[in-house]
Amino acid sequence: MALVVKDRVKETTVTTGTGTVTLAGASTGFQGFSAIGDGNSTYYTIAGQSSAEWEVGIGTYTASGTTLSRTTVLSSSNSGSLVSFSTGTKDVFCTYPAAVAAFSTGNTTYVRTSFTATAGQTAFVVNYTVGALQVFLNGVLLAASDYTATSGSGFTLTVAAGAGDLVEAAAFNSGAYTRTSFTATSGQTVFSATYTVGYLQVYVNGVFLSTTDYTATDGATITLGIGAGAGDTVDAINVTTTSGGITTGKAIAMALIFGY
Repeated sequence: MALVVKDRVKETTVTTGTGTVTLAGASTGFQGFSAIGDGNSTYYTIAGQSSAEWEVGIGTYTASGTTLSRTTVLSSSNSGSLVSFSTGTKDVFCTYPAAVAAFSTGNTTYVRTSFTATAGQTAFVVNYTVGALQVFLNGVLLAASDYTATSGSGFTLTVAAGAGDLVEAAAFNSGAYTRTSFTATSGQTVFSATYTVGYLQVYVNGVFLSTTDYTATDGATITLGIGAGAGDTVDAINVTTTSGGITTGKAIAMALIFGY
């Protein structure tokens, strides 16, 4: 399922303990987690209204029972571990955690432009340097063959978007990254690509992999934890540092997928 983030998503819960929370409905003036979509993941914060308990992480929304799992904890009042929440009402809302924030104190690393597509839309207007554009559809990185981007002022999808699809263009500085794409053989785990350790994004069929899903420690090879399927597209994107600040490949990728 997709990694999704939406603006002004906030509910409450009275769930206690360390398990999945049951959501009690949207807070006044906000939308509910139903905006994330059944089975999709998002960044969340849970914070006690009358206590100092809090937790920030990645969770999965389930429409049946209106629940949010607490899959990965990024930070918390329990030293970064799951919080055993006490009795009382807690706020639950989408957030953008500091742990994965992408930033630069000098030159801009990339400019992100988001579009909500109309039915059948293929053409989108945005300025970019040819060869330095990443395009995402509903949070999934598209292969270069999935769109045409040769003018520097717009791009065209090969297959038209659907009504309401989220199309995002990340226009990087020239030379800000290199992208190496592979078509995997059945069970293939090892791929050869040059990269700087810590500045790598890895995608399989457009889905961003966690660093726990592969090993990339020598700057020359990437080893998947689970073999790819025949015909899978594996993309290795090596992000460079900017002169005014350092932005890691993971932080940029997570910001692009979850919202920045």
